[in-house]
Amino acid sequence: LYRIGIALAAIAIVVYFLPREQNYAYQFELNHPWRYGQLIASFDFPIYKDEATVKQEQDSVLKQFRPYFTKNEHAIDEQLAKLRKNYTEGSSLKQHLGDVSYYNHVVRTLQQLYRQGIIPTEELKQLRVDGIQSVMMVENNSARAVNTNSLLTEKEAYEKLIYADTTRYKRHILQQCNLHDYLTPNIAYDKEKSDAAREDLLSGISWSSGMVINGTKIIDRGEIIDQRTYNILNSLSKELDERSGTKTQKRLTLGGQI
Repeated sequence: LYRIGIALAAIAIVVYFLPREQNYAYQFELNHPWRYGQLIASFDFPIYKDEATVKQEQDSVLKQFRPYFTKNEHAIDEQLAKLRKNYTEGSSLKQHLGDVSYYNHVVRTLQQLYRQGIIPTEELKQLRVDGIQSVMMVENNSARAVNTNSLLTEKEAYEKLIYADTTRYKRHILQQCNLHDYLTPNIAYDKEKSDAAREDLLSGISWSSGMVINGTKIIDRGEIIDQRTYNILNSLSKELDERSGTKTQKRLTLGGQI
């Protein structure tokens, strides 16, 4: 047991000191002098932008982003069919509307409202909070830009239906007909298309602002670390981390050394 313990201890000590990855042992701060000797690039690597710059570019690009919504073409047909059935079957709707001109007025106004687009209240509120001025409306397999302000919630659609033409059609008569039963959102958020459009915009952003060529001097002792040099040093650290390999590769290397 003593000999086995000696052997295991010797193996542990030797393996511990064997090189497995490139360690980046430098510590540095922006606008402070470099405390080590001359640092020269030993391989080519990109100069990555700092997080603030990337975030700023992403925010700028996303101002052009337009989320996608899909319009349900059958919603208006279903609601008009329900309206027609309730009107012709002698329900209270026909009694309240009375003259057929009221019925035709409701049909025309509903068609106009559904063409304009009825969207869930929370989704429209979120669009306005995000400051999105227009969205892409997918209709009949084609997409077109639609102003956000032209979209309606169910409440706004109901108010338009009641106040559409108060000079010829009495508001109190329409209010007795439960017309909100024929209003339902016909616009739905298309997450798949929206995510694809967002990724397409963000993919145009470059994460690097140049390259450092093998053999290039990065910095020397006593030199002040400016913003560009700071980005280069961080980029070198990131590249060395990536080159050190995955966890699986590290385990395999360690097993081979043991």
